[in-house]
Amino acid sequence: MASKQPAKLVDARDRLKHIFQGDPHAMELDAGLNRRTQAENVRPKRFTAPAIHKPGVSDSCPEFDFDPVSPVEVPSNTLCNFSYIRSHVIGTQVADDSYLTELDQDPSSASCTPDQSPNVKESSDKSDSDDDLEDEDTLTMPSGTQDPEISNPTSFTSAVTMARYAVKYCSGKLAKTVSTRFYNGGKFWKRTWDLYHLPVPRAVSKRPFLLIPTEQAQALLDEINTATNFRLTLTGPGKKGLVLEFTDEELELFHPKFIGRSSCVEQKDSLVALLPPPLDSWGDWSIEDMPWALCTYELKIKQSIGTINVEKDADKQARKEKREAANKKLEMCFGRVAAYFGLRPALKEGVEQPSFANGELKPIDSLSPAQFNFQDKPIFISLDTEWMEDSGTLTEVGISVLDTDNLQGVVPGDFGHMWLSQIQARHLRMEEYRFHVNTKYQQGCPDYFNHGKSEFIQSADIAEVLNEVFSPSPLVVAGFEQKRTVILVGVNLSNDIDILRRKNCQAFLELDPSLPPPCSPVIHEVIDVSQLYRIYSGDLQPPGLANLLRNLQIIGRDLHNAGNDAYHTLEALVRLMLQAAGEKPQSYDAPAFPLVLEGENTECVQASSEQVQGKADTCENEEDLLL
Repeated sequence: MASKQPAKLVDARDRLKHIFQGDPHAMELDAGLNRRTQAENVRPKRFTAPAIHKPGVSDSCPEFDFDPVSPVEVPSNTLCNFSYIRSHVIGTQVADDSYLTELDQDPSSASCTPDQSPNVKESSDKSDSDDDLEDEDTLTMPSGTQDPEISNPTSFTSAVTMARYAVKYCSGKLAKTVSTRFYNGGKFWKRTWDLYHLPVPRAVSKRPFLLIPTEQAQALLDEINTATNFRLTLTGPGKKGLVLEFTDEELELFHPKFIGRSSCVEQKDSLVALLPPPLDSWGDWSIEDMPWALCTYELKIKQSIGTINVEKDADKQARKEKREAANKKLEMCFGRVAAYFGLRPALKEGVEQPSFANGELKPIDSLSPAQFNFQDKPIFISLDTEWMEDSGTLTEVGISVLDTDNLQGVVPGDFGHMWLSQIQARHLRMEEYRFHVNTKYQQGCPDYFNHGKSEFIQSADIAEVLNEVFSPSPLVVAGFEQKRTVILVGVNLSNDIDILRRKNCQAFLELDPSLPPPCSPVIHEVIDVSQLYRIYSGDLQPPGLANLLRNLQIIGRDLHNAGNDAYHTLEALVRLMLQAAGEKPQSYDAPAFPLVLEGENTECVQASSEQVQGKADTCENEEDLLL
């Protein structure tokens, strides 16, 4: 009897194909899927009784008869990979997998089924999910829901307050460093924040109250402290309400709602736009059940909301107080200058002073000398400088001097013309830069000095010349010098003082314009005419020289010439003081020699008329009379 030939090995896919086609001999084909069962002396064959078949996949058949009415058509292309078909045994538990045929395929085989174990599949799905989260910029959730990855925090910090932490709780160099590295350019909102919303009544806050977990706020400060070696905190003096902690009882009623995760300001704004409007009230329970709890809770919320604006309000109040103090200082300065010109009694600080407004002081008569003594008999020195636009090299210095000793018994004249005639003007030019003219930012005119002749000196000699200006006259005998009160006049003098200080001018080395009089051993007081005009007119900003002259009806010619600017600055001061004293100039349409009533000072009136007539003879048009 011929021995039975071993079955020819066939591919598992071909075997399944024959099974689906209803081939009765398909079950006898050996696919070689279980090589271990082929070794009879290793372990016995599982299925020995042909009449009893257990359910399986590889070498057993279902308990029910598989006899299709018509053969099943299976595609012949290779895209139908039958090795990926998952089998389920009906009537068995998940853990009872002993009936499933163990596969012992070669991993390198093309027909090897990939490992699809539950653990591996779960890990793969989780990895894919993590990748999706990394690709998305924001994870948003409906209001009132909680992200499963986020714990339930009980401590929060105002998001808006943390966005302003650098400017609210830092100052000076610290504020600049923290702002530059962690806040400027929207860096704060580019971080990932878990945003919460706490609904509050409209009476408490009209804007949405956004919160972030305190641990996230602390993480930002830890990062700042590590990078800068600072010690920024969320608690301490002046930071009450920055950390908002809820008790268990409060969380049952007022727990903040997670609204989403944001990593840019646009995402934050989109989340805020979906929030409901503020509440009308806390609810009926707050009155009926536990009003005492509401009182404590509301105080806590108001303190936290207050951290958003408290520093801003403090800054606003501080700026207001600083502005009021500066205005008060300028008002006192204005009164002193009026007393310097003899337009009012000597000013005494802390004592109520008479004024022109309430009629206690009579308006000045332009055809009569000053009715009061010139307080301290000062010398007004107006100063202006011009320098190269690119290098800052000094090219011109303008000086105008008005000594009140020369105004004794002199009438001001219309528009202060008689007093202005006592001004001595000088224009100093640096010989090395005589051909330099500014044209880039402003048109200079160094060759057009209208109040005398320009003086050319070496740049190295400018300190010596200016020191002589601020020194007693050499004609005075040594030991008999009279110490005079020097008042420095200008428009925004800070740059002029700095450049002359660098030139080693003695009068400016110890000068501090911010100090009350005396400002230095040489200069008693520094006056900014534009600031005095701002106080007088009530404007918010001081005008430039050109606008100042226009407002005072002064025709300023060839500005940006240092000599002309210095003269016009002192002229503006005189005109401003006379205007504030109630000056009423005589009309130029009146006769050149007005009638003189008996008992009047005919000598002063005659001198004033001659000056006006002489000015009219030399002017080409009527507007020149204003000079």
